[in-house]
Parts: sequence; structure tokens; C-alpha cells
Amino acid sequence: MDPIPDIIRSLLETPFSWLDDNKRKDIVKIGRPTPSLNFQTLDKRHGETFSRTFKTHWYGSRQWLCGSSFKQALFCWPCLLLGKARNNVWVSQGYSDMKNLSAGVKKHELSREHMRSFLSLKKLEKDTRTVQDDPQMQSSLTLKLLNEEIRKNRRLMSYLIDVTCFLAKQEISFLGHNENSDSFDSGNFNETFDLLVKRDAEIQNHLKKIDHIFSGLSETIQNDLISCISEHLTDKIHAEIKESLFFAVQVDDTTEILEKSQCAISIRYVNKQAEIREVFLGFYDVSEDRKADPMYDLIKSVLQPFDYRKKLVGQCYDGASVMVGSLNGLQKKIKDDAPAALFTHCYAHRLTLVLQGGLRNMKNCRIYFATVTSISGFFHQSAKRTFILDSILQNRIPSSSDDNRWTSKSNIIQVIDSDWSNIKNVFSKIIDDKNSSIESVNGARGYFQDMNSLEFSFLTTVFKNIFDITDPLFDILQKNSIDVDYCKNQIISAQERIKSLMSEDFFNIIFEKAQSRIGLDEVDIQHSKRIRLSDSDVKDDERLSSIVSFYEIIENIVSQLDIRFADMSELLYFSLVDSSKFKAYTSNFPTVSVDHLTKFYKNMFDKQQLISELTVIYQDEDFSKLPNIASILKHFVIDDLQKIFPEAYKLFTLTATIPSTSISVEGHSSCFKRVKTYCQNSKKNHRLSSLALLSIEKELFCSLQKDDDFMDQIINKFVVLNNPSISLIYKI
Repeated sequence: MDPIPDIIRSLLETPFSWLDDNKRKDIVKIGRPTPSLNFQTLDKRHGETFSRTFKTHWYGSRQWLCGSSFKQALFCWPCLLLGKARNNVWVSQGYSDMKNLSAGVKKHELSREHMRSFLSLKKLEKDTRTVQDDPQMQSSLTLKLLNEEIRKNRRLMSYLIDVTCFLAKQEISFLGHNENSDSFDSGNFNETFDLLVKRDAEIQNHLKKIDHIFSGLSETIQNDLISCISEHLTDKIHAEIKESLFFAVQVDDTTEILEKSQCAISIRYVNKQAEIREVFLGFYDVSEDRKADPMYDLIKSVLQPFDYRKKLVGQCYDGASVMVGSLNGLQKKIKDDAPAALFTHCYAHRLTLVLQGGLRNMKNCRIYFATVTSISGFFHQSAKRTFILDSILQNRIPSSSDDNRWTSKSNIIQVIDSDWSNIKNVFSKIIDDKNSSIESVNGARGYFQDMNSLEFSFLTTVFKNIFDITDPLFDILQKNSIDVDYCKNQIISAQERIKSLMSEDFFNIIFEKAQSRIGLDEVDIQHSKRIRLSDSDVKDDERLSSIVSFYEIIENIVSQLDIRFADMSELLYFSLVDSSKFKAYTSNFPTVSVDHLTKFYKNMFDKQQLISELTVIYQDEDFSKLPNIASILKHFVIDDLQKIFPEAYKLFTLTATIPSTSISVEGHSSCFKRVKTYCQNSKKNHRLSSLALLSIEKELFCSLQKDDDFMDQIINKFVVLNNPSISLIYKI
């Protein structure tokens, strides 16, 4: 497209004679338009269309010749401006017969009307006293026409941005069910855009005008807009992180629909408003190499803009991509760069990792928990199966929608263990029901056989007893994570109780229970491939296998408790910010905790100043009434206390930044599962991480949309990224 609007099109709509003197002079100053043209010529004999390119040197040999990129036709500039015969093809619709162009030009040049118009134009040009085609002499009219076009272009872009924001926030697929078909559904993006501009006549007319040069609904435009919006959001997130005193990094892995190992990275920090923030930075492909060195290089590159060597105070990792034998090396490399970067986890999440990590290498346990989880899904996927379950069990098997939460598996095992016989009867009834689908019969038969397996029965009994100990501990760690000493004692107590299970007497008790549950009745005989009538039928190798599994499970869990909670002593200073102890500290100041803090975080705190500030805070009733660290931080900001207690504010901010009370990457993973739907019909998954960011950081995204310059910011980024075929930057 020409850098200026099509003047010929404007003159066809508003004749030169209708304009005022100033506008007429401006047009004469600009001079005739000489664009490159591409003609489509129809061969009348053979019915074929040929493309003929106009040779622009013709403009040089014919000073009256001009062209319209919109009309893709040639015009006579003098006749268009000053001619009286408006029915002439060189004035009304333009000349496009390239085959006979030479003859047409000669014929027009010989006409008297053309000669009169050309002479009048020469006189008019002389009166204006300017040189034609001088770019320095662009008139106010030209700028006005150009900027008017740009205004419409930017208004059009604002509609496209609105559609992109709406679909991203609502987590709606940009495609439809029939994006590329000849149906009424042209895709969610297209349909939403059409709905928005339906009553905007100006934009509809503008779209028709630029339709041949700008495809605003294309997938390329969509992807670029998504990228621009997510980049704008990322800029704001990065600015907040850079302003924070400290931050912690949280890394998890997940696998996207192309089965590539993805690493999700998020950052935890306290912003200027004293809000504890956990923000998602993006997904990163780590499928090629998941060893310590490549993971270290990746994380370092992500954290580099935030001065991580001084400000990083916490690091936590989860998932296969960051746990495959390289975790110790990885966290040590980060700590070598940033000495204050504690390797830590949410306590409750650590307990999940204890159970998960301790059993990962035991094949029979992996199979067992896969079966347990699928039993829940078997009923939740069918209303009819659920009805049969309700009629016999009068209870529901809990959902296990989050495979990473071991509490959900515990809930399922508790129900299976307590209602063993009834659940077997449910599977039996589904098998016998003549109206059951093939899928239901096959599934029920498989689960029925599992429940007549000694191994399945035994593992259910073992884990039921372990979860009786770990479930209360999970609740304690969630509710009391800031009281490190109390949590540590509870973990030791739970560990001792689990160790106490490791005895021959206890094994015999649970083994006998497991064995008794698979003694078959008449119904079992019909549906099970294996028949057991007494303990004598149990083979010695099965008992031996059960003993080995029993001791291995418990030893692994006890060992994992030691490993996962080994660094708790490094967080004893958390007690300094526990408001429930503030009153007690007025008479018994926690000197040991302060010593521990200042010893670990060397040169970060002024110890004497901190002791003085904390002494005053502990004696203040307003602080002791605040229920948690988040409310204390808010109190600092609302009452502008940071300058009075700078060292104490630094301590509270540091403690809130350490991810010991929550871990947001788990939420990011579940959000990733929702975002996958955007790309299930497309292999162009480069938009995935951007869409995930817009969805996960929806609150910040919505607040940015309220900014007055939001649209301008996105359009300006789009110009840089896309190099669009329409002008979007105003001329001055």
C-alpha cells in the first residue's frame, strides 16, 4: 500500500471543483499518484485470466498519466481535476485495458478536452509556485487524510484486541468446531469480531476498503496479538519483580499435548503494596536435556534480569523434568550464585512429595495407585454407574481430579477399605446388569478381579494405616506452617509412629485382614479368575513378596521424611513473625531466632536495629492482633511504617517471600490443563505459553486493561512485531 491514502479514490467521491481553494492547492502540490499496478486481463476466447504488470516508466513519458492502487486502473490527472466531461473512462472509472493501452493513450492525448485540462493544470501549478513531488512540501490536507485513515486502522485494531482479550480471559478456544468448513461457524474469534462490528458502519466500510491488503482475522494476526498482549503483561510483571526486595523461584514440570516435557517457572515476591504475589513467567521446553547443567542455564537465564544473585531467597522444584537425579546439583548451583536462596517447599507439599517420591520406584505401588485413581474416574464418568454405587454403597467414592494431591488418594483408599464388600457388590451388579455397556462390564470385571487380588487388598490395608498418620499431619502443616518448631516436632512424631508399624506382629495383623477380604463367596466364584478358600491356598512367595513390599514402603517413607524436611532448622527464624507469640516475646525475647537469622543472612540485617524494632513491635497491641503475615505487611504500608521499622519490614517481607506456606506452580499446572484446549486443533503451540500467562494472571491482566494507554501500548507493540500492511502510527 502507498504510504498515503488513495487521492484518486477521494476525488471520485468528492470532485476537485467541490473543494475549497486551500485543499485544491494542497492536492496540486502533492501531484499525481504513480503507484505500481497489477492488471487482471480476461482472454475472451479461452476464458482465462492473465496478470499483466504495468510498466511504471510510462509515468515518466506521459506527465498527465496517474494511477489508483484501489481501482487498479490508470487515470488522466488533468482531466480528473479540471475536466468537464465526467463520462470519460480516463476520469470516471479508469483505464485498465493493457492490451490496447498504447492506442488508448494516443486517442486520449488527441482529444481537445484533454488539451484544455492539461493547459489549465499547468497554469494552476504555476500559480502555486511549488515543485511537484517534493516530500518536504506535504500539505496539512495530506496529513489530515493520512491520519484519518490511521485513526480508522487503529480503531479496527482495537476491536481485534478486544476480541483477543475476551477469549483469552474466558479461556475460550480461538477456533470453533468448524473453523475451516463451509458451515455457519467460522470460529470463535471471527464470530465474536463480527458481533462487535455489526453495528459499526464506519469500521464495516473501512474493512471493505482495505480487505485486499489486510487480513485482520488470520491466525497470524491472532498469534501476534496474543504475543503482544502477553508481552505487555510480562513487562508489568518484570517491573514489579525488579522493584521487590526479595523473590523466590518455583519450578514445576508438565507435559503438553505434543508430549514435550515442559518446565513451568513462577516467581514469588512482595510488591510495593505489600501484597504477596506469585506470578507465572511461562513454559519452557526441557525435553532435550533435563540434567543439572542445562536446567541451571535455563533458570539462570530466566532470573538474570532480576538481579537474582542478591535478591533470590528461595528455590523449590517439583516434577520429573527437575527431579531426575539432578536436583541436588541444580539447587546447589543456584545457591552458589545466590547464597541466600534456600532450597525449600511448602510443608504440606513436601509431605505429598514424601509419599510420591518414596514410592515412585516401586512398580507394584505405581500400578496400585493408578488403579485406585481410575476407580474414582470409572464412577464419575457415568451417571448410571454412580446410581448403582449410590443404591448399594450409599456413599460416593471421592474424586481424584488432582493426581498430585495425595490427600485425594487417601480419601479414596479410606472409602475402599471401609466399604470393601459393598464396592465388590457394586462391580458385580454392573457386570450382571444386561443394560450395562461393554465399557462398563469390562471396567467392572477388571476392578472386581483387582479386589480379589491379595496384593491389591494388602496394599490397601498398608496405605490405609499410613494415611491414618499422614492425613492429620498434612492438616497441621497446612495450618501451622509459620510455626516451624511445632511443625518439626509433629513431623518427628509422625515419623516415629510410621516406624512403629515396621514390626512382624503388625505385618501379620494387616496380612490376615488382607487375606480374609479375598475369601470368595458364590458371587466371587462367578466373576473372578482366582479362587482362594483359606490361608493354606496362599503361596509362600506371595507372603514373602508382601513382606518385602511392606518394609520397603515404610523404609522409603521414613527416609523421605528425613530428606524432605532436613532443612527445617534453617527456617526457625519464622517464629519471629508469628503474631500469636508477640505477647510472649515481650517478656522472653527470641534472641536465639534473631541470632540464627543474622548468621544465615550475613550483611543483610542490622542486628541491633532489628532487635530494637522488633521489641517495639512485640509490645504494640495493634501488631499482636493481626492474624497473619499478610495482614502485618498491609499494616506496614497502610500506616506508612516502613521508614520507622525498615529492618523489621525487611524481615517480614523476606519471610513472606519464602514459599513455605504455599506453592503456586500446582495451580499453574491445573491452569495449563485448561489452556491446552486452545491448541488441541492446532499444531502451532507457540501461542500456548502466552495464553497460559493471560489466563493465570487474569487479575493483573484485567487491571491493565483499565489503563488509558492499554490499546496504544498493544498497537505499538503489534507494529514492531508484525510490520502490518496498514499504517498504524500517526504522522506529524
